[in-house]
Amino acid sequence: DELAVVHKPAGVHSKPYRGARHLEAALPALLGPPCRSTIDALPAPSAVHRLDCRVCGLILVAKTRDAAAFLAGELAARRVTKRYRALLAGGIGGGGDPFEVREAVGGRPSLSIFKSIEATPHLQLGQLTTADLEPRTGRRHQLRLHAAALGAPILGDDLYGAPSGGGAGASLYLQSTEVRVAHPSGGGGAAAVHVKAPEAARFARRRERARMGWEWERRHGGRRAGDIRMVEWGGRRE
Repeated sequence: DELAVVHKPAGVHSKPYRGARHLEAALPALLGPPCRSTIDALPAPSAVHRLDCRVCGLILVAKTRDAAAFLAGELAARRVTKRYRALLAGGIGGGGDPFEVREAVGGRPSLSIFKSIEATPHLQLGQLTTADLEPRTGRRHQLRLHAAALGAPILGDDLYGAPSGGGAGASLYLQSTEVRVAHPSGGGGAAAVHVKAPEAARFARRRERARMGWEWERRHGGRRAGDIRMVEWGGRRE
Protein backbone atom coordinates (compact mmCIF):
# COMPACT_ATOMS: atom_id res chain seq x y z
CA ASP A 1 0.00 0.00 0.00
CA GLU A 2 2.73 2.48 0.92
CA LEU A 3 5.35 1.94 -1.76
CA ALA A 4 6.23 0.18 -5.01
CA VAL A 5 9.29 -0.79 -7.01
CA VAL A 6 9.00 -0.18 -10.75
CA HIS A 7 11.31 -0.77 -13.71
CA LYS A 8 12.18 2.43 -15.56
CA PRO A 9 13.07 2.03 -19.24
CA ALA A 10 16.14 3.71 -20.68
CA GLY A 11 15.49 7.03 -22.40
CA VAL A 12 12.96 8.20 -19.81
CA HIS A 13 13.74 10.69 -17.03
CA SER A 14 12.86 9.74 -13.46
CA LYS A 15 11.42 13.18 -12.66
CA PRO A 16 9.97 16.01 -14.76
CA TYR A 17 12.74 17.58 -16.85
CA ARG A 18 12.30 20.32 -19.45
CA GLY A 19 9.17 18.81 -20.93
CA ALA A 20 10.84 15.47 -21.72
CA ARG A 21 9.23 12.09 -21.08
CA HIS A 22 9.46 11.12 -17.43
CA LEU A 23 8.49 8.17 -15.27
CA GLU A 24 6.26 10.04 -12.83
CA ALA A 25 3.83 10.94 -15.62
CA ALA A 26 3.10 7.22 -16.09
CA LEU A 27 2.95 6.20 -12.43
CA PRO A 28 -0.74 7.06 -11.76
CA ALA A 29 -1.74 4.72 -14.59
CA LEU A 30 0.65 1.97 -13.49
CA LEU A 31 -0.06 2.01 -9.75
CA GLY A 32 -3.36 2.04 -7.92
CA PRO A 33 -3.93 4.28 -4.90
CA PRO A 34 -3.02 2.95 -1.45
CA CYS A 35 -5.76 0.80 0.02
CA ARG A 36 -5.11 2.15 3.51
CA SER A 37 -4.12 5.53 4.93
CA THR A 38 -6.00 7.38 2.21
CA ILE A 39 -5.67 10.63 4.15
CA ASP A 40 -1.90 10.17 3.97
CA ALA A 41 -1.93 9.30 0.25
CA LEU A 42 0.18 11.42 -2.07
CA PRO A 43 -1.70 13.15 -4.92
CA ALA A 44 0.31 10.89 -7.26
CA PRO A 45 3.03 8.27 -6.71
CA SER A 46 6.51 9.80 -6.48
CA ALA A 47 9.94 8.39 -7.32
CA VAL A 48 12.11 8.82 -4.23
CA HIS A 49 15.45 8.60 -6.02
CA ARG A 50 16.68 9.05 -9.57
CA LEU A 51 18.24 7.00 -12.32
CA ASP A 52 20.02 8.75 -15.15
CA CYS A 53 17.85 9.07 -18.25
CA ARG A 54 19.94 6.48 -20.15
CA VAL A 55 19.94 4.00 -17.23
CA CYS A 56 17.16 1.44 -16.99
CA GLY A 57 16.09 -0.58 -14.00
CA LEU A 58 14.50 -0.62 -10.58
CA ILE A 59 13.43 2.55 -8.82
CA LEU A 60 11.63 3.07 -5.50
CA VAL A 61 8.27 4.84 -5.55
CA ALA A 62 6.35 6.22 -2.57
CA LYS A 63 2.54 6.25 -2.53
CA THR A 64 2.04 7.97 0.85
CA ARG A 65 3.63 10.92 2.61
CA ASP A 66 4.85 8.75 5.46
CA ALA A 67 6.51 6.34 3.02
CA ALA A 68 8.15 9.19 1.12
CA ALA A 69 9.61 10.60 4.35
CA PHE A 70 10.71 7.15 5.55
CA LEU A 71 12.42 6.22 2.29
CA ALA A 72 14.13 9.60 2.05
CA GLY A 73 15.53 9.00 5.54
CA GLU A 74 16.72 5.49 4.63
CA LEU A 75 18.46 6.82 1.54
CA ALA A 76 20.10 9.63 3.48
CA ALA A 77 21.32 7.15 6.10
CA ARG A 78 22.64 4.83 3.35
CA ARG A 79 20.48 1.95 4.49
CA VAL A 80 19.11 1.21 1.01
CA THR A 81 20.97 -1.47 -0.94
CA LYS A 82 21.11 -0.82 -4.68
CA ARG A 83 22.97 -3.01 -7.15
CA TYR A 84 23.60 -2.46 -10.83
CA ARG A 85 24.68 -4.64 -13.73
CA ALA A 86 27.16 -3.08 -16.17
CA LEU A 87 29.22 -3.95 -19.21
CA LEU A 88 32.67 -2.40 -18.84
CA ALA A 89 35.08 -1.63 -21.66
CA GLY A 90 38.15 -3.42 -20.30
CA GLY A 91 39.23 -5.58 -17.40
CA ILE A 92 39.00 -4.63 -13.73
CA GLY A 93 40.81 -7.47 -11.96
CA GLY A 94 39.64 -8.60 -8.57
CA GLY A 95 39.54 -12.27 -9.48
CA GLY A 96 35.76 -12.33 -9.11
CA ASP A 97 35.91 -11.04 -5.54
CA PRO A 98 34.21 -7.76 -4.56
CA PHE A 99 36.57 -4.81 -4.11
CA GLU A 100 36.21 -1.16 -3.14
CA VAL A 101 36.66 1.88 -5.33
CA ARG A 102 37.25 5.04 -3.30
CA GLU A 103 37.59 7.80 -5.87
CA ALA A 104 36.36 11.24 -4.82
CA VAL A 105 33.50 12.60 -6.94
CA GLY A 106 33.14 16.34 -7.11
CA GLY A 107 35.64 16.66 -4.28
CA ARG A 108 33.50 14.51 -1.96
CA PRO A 109 34.43 11.06 -0.57
CA SER A 110 32.74 8.31 -2.55
CA LEU A 111 32.64 4.52 -2.26
CA SER A 112 31.49 1.84 -4.68
CA ILE A 113 31.82 -1.95 -4.62
CA PHE A 114 32.76 -3.63 -7.92
CA LYS A 115 32.62 -7.36 -8.67
CA SER A 116 33.60 -8.98 -11.96
CA ILE A 117 31.07 -11.60 -13.12
CA GLU A 118 32.26 -12.56 -16.62
CA ALA A 119 35.00 -11.62 -19.09
CA THR A 120 34.25 -11.63 -22.83
CA PRO A 121 36.96 -11.16 -25.47
CA HIS A 122 36.47 -8.10 -27.67
CA LEU A 123 38.46 -7.23 -30.80
CA GLN A 124 38.77 -3.47 -30.29
CA LEU A 125 38.61 -3.24 -26.50
CA GLY A 126 40.47 -6.43 -25.64
CA GLN A 127 37.79 -7.41 -23.13
CA LEU A 128 34.26 -6.69 -22.04
CA THR A 129 33.67 -7.22 -18.33
CA THR A 130 30.21 -8.00 -17.01
CA ALA A 131 30.20 -6.60 -13.48
CA ASP A 132 27.91 -5.98 -10.54
CA LEU A 133 28.29 -2.53 -9.00
CA GLU A 134 27.02 -1.29 -5.66
CA PRO A 135 27.17 2.43 -4.81
CA ARG A 136 27.65 2.98 -1.08
CA THR A 137 27.44 6.76 -1.50
CA GLY A 138 25.12 8.62 -3.84
CA ARG A 139 27.16 11.05 -5.93
CA ARG A 140 26.04 12.11 -9.39
CA HIS A 141 27.41 9.75 -12.06
CA GLN A 142 29.35 7.94 -9.32
CA LEU A 143 29.39 4.49 -10.91
CA ARG A 144 30.27 5.89 -14.33
CA LEU A 145 33.15 7.89 -12.87
CA HIS A 146 34.44 5.01 -10.75
CA ALA A 147 34.40 2.64 -13.72
CA ALA A 148 36.33 5.20 -15.77
CA ALA A 149 38.82 5.62 -12.91
CA LEU A 150 39.56 1.88 -13.15
CA GLY A 151 40.35 2.26 -16.83
CA ALA A 152 37.23 0.31 -17.82
CA PRO A 153 34.41 2.81 -18.44
CA ILE A 154 30.84 1.62 -18.87
CA LEU A 155 30.14 0.67 -22.47
CA GLY A 156 28.11 3.37 -24.17
CA ASP A 157 29.35 6.11 -21.84
CA ASP A 158 30.24 8.85 -24.29
CA LEU A 159 30.71 11.28 -21.39
CA TYR A 160 33.44 9.37 -19.53
CA GLY A 161 35.15 7.40 -22.22
CA ALA A 162 33.55 4.32 -23.84
CA PRO A 163 31.07 5.11 -26.66
CA SER A 164 29.30 1.99 -27.88
CA GLY A 165 29.61 2.99 -31.53
CA GLY A 166 25.88 3.35 -31.99
CA GLY A 167 25.79 7.11 -32.46
CA ALA A 168 23.54 9.55 -30.66
CA GLY A 169 21.18 7.89 -28.21
CA ALA A 170 23.13 4.62 -28.20
CA SER A 171 22.67 2.33 -25.24
CA LEU A 172 24.43 2.86 -21.94
CA TYR A 173 25.08 -0.61 -20.54
CA LEU A 174 24.08 0.11 -16.95
CA GLN A 175 20.96 -1.31 -15.29
CA SER A 176 19.60 -1.14 -11.76
CA THR A 177 18.94 -4.82 -11.01
CA GLU A 178 18.40 -5.03 -7.25
CA VAL A 179 17.00 -2.90 -4.45
CA ARG A 180 16.51 -3.74 -0.79
CA VAL A 181 15.00 -1.47 1.85
CA ALA A 182 13.14 -1.81 5.13
CA HIS A 183 9.39 -1.49 4.81
CA PRO A 184 7.94 1.73 6.29
CA SER A 185 5.65 -0.31 8.53
CA GLY A 186 8.24 -2.97 9.35
CA GLY A 187 9.08 -1.81 12.84
CA GLY A 188 12.77 -1.05 12.81
CA GLY A 189 13.72 -3.27 9.90
CA ALA A 190 11.72 -6.37 10.84
CA ALA A 191 10.27 -6.43 7.34
CA ALA A 192 12.08 -5.63 4.13
CA VAL A 193 11.27 -5.01 0.50
CA HIS A 194 13.75 -6.91 -1.67
CA VAL A 195 13.33 -6.88 -5.46
CA LYS A 196 15.60 -8.22 -8.20
CA ALA A 197 15.30 -7.76 -11.95
CA PRO A 198 16.90 -10.01 -14.57
CA GLU A 199 19.68 -8.61 -16.71
CA ALA A 200 18.34 -6.87 -19.82
CA ALA A 201 18.56 -9.03 -22.96
CA ARG A 202 20.73 -6.48 -24.77
CA PHE A 203 23.64 -7.28 -22.44
CA ALA A 204 23.76 -10.91 -23.63
CA ARG A 205 23.36 -9.80 -27.24
CA ARG A 206 26.32 -7.47 -26.91
CA ARG A 207 28.48 -10.18 -25.37
CA GLU A 208 27.53 -12.57 -28.16
CA ARG A 209 28.44 -10.01 -30.82
CA ALA A 210 31.81 -9.52 -29.16
CA ARG A 211 32.44 -13.29 -29.04
CA MET A 212 31.43 -13.72 -32.68
CA GLY A 213 33.76 -10.93 -33.78
CA TRP A 214 36.59 -12.42 -31.75
CA GLU A 215 36.02 -15.88 -33.22
CA TRP A 216 35.88 -14.50 -36.77
CA GLU A 217 39.21 -12.76 -36.30
CA ARG A 218 40.76 -15.84 -34.71
CA ARG A 219 39.63 -18.13 -37.50
CA HIS A 220 40.12 -15.89 -40.51
CA GLY A 221 43.01 -13.66 -39.49
CA GLY A 222 41.34 -10.36 -40.26
CA ARG A 223 40.29 -11.15 -43.84
CA ARG A 224 37.16 -9.38 -44.97
CA ALA A 225 33.97 -11.36 -45.30
CA GLY A 226 34.04 -10.84 -49.09
CA ASP A 227 37.48 -12.44 -49.26
CA ILE A 228 36.32 -15.66 -47.63
CA ARG A 229 35.30 -18.41 -50.01
CA MET A 230 33.58 -21.63 -49.10
CA VAL A 231 36.11 -24.36 -49.73
CA GLU A 232 35.21 -27.98 -49.81
CA TRP A 233 37.79 -30.09 -48.04
CA GLY A 234 37.26 -33.71 -47.19
CA GLY A 235 33.49 -33.29 -47.21
CA ARG A 236 33.69 -30.30 -44.82
CA ARG A 237 33.14 -26.64 -45.52
CA GLU A 238 35.79 -24.26 -44.25
